[in-house]
Amino acid sequence: MINNSSPIHMKNLISTDILNWEDFNILLKNHPRQSIVVIDKDGKKTTGLSEEMSLEEKNLIFIDAYKYKKEFDTLNKFFKLKIPQLNTSTHSDVHIYTGHESNCRSFGPHFDLADNIIVQAQGKSRWIVANCLDVILHPGDAIFIPNQVVHECIPLGRRLSLSFPFWYN
Repeated sequence: MINNSSPIHMKNLISTDILNWEDFNILLKNHPRQSIVVIDKDGKKTTGLSEEMSLEEKNLIFIDAYKYKKEFDTLNKFFKLKIPQLNTSTHSDVHIYTGHESNCRSFGPHFDLADNIIVQAQGKSRWIVANCLDVILHPGDAIFIPNQVVHECIPLGRRLSLSFPFWYN
């Protein structure tokens, strides 16, 4: 069992084939465009992806992507079993974060109101968790970040990451 008040880094937690770029292209084609958040190189967020929008120097967040692969729901249930303190009153959820260029940015330092388990699917990203961790996630690695703990993700090239948020009512 994991104490959900402290961040934790987990190496090789999952199979590295949980999500690949072919899966991403299928998801991009089929996911509702209004459920995709676009983050540009300056950190500006826009909800909705237009057909003519270039993906260069952009990060995308797919909201409610849990509907895409049964493995996402399975992972969500696994995390709830592994960390019983997580909220179980909400539906399974996963957000997919992606960057297509080596110079893509993510959010600056921030905190979330949900506990989050981040899984690195493709590429690498550096995670800095205030006064606790400074780690590089490789495919298959994960990090648990409790709610209201300041953290920052720095993509280290083209990447796909999964975020499993656990919200409290």
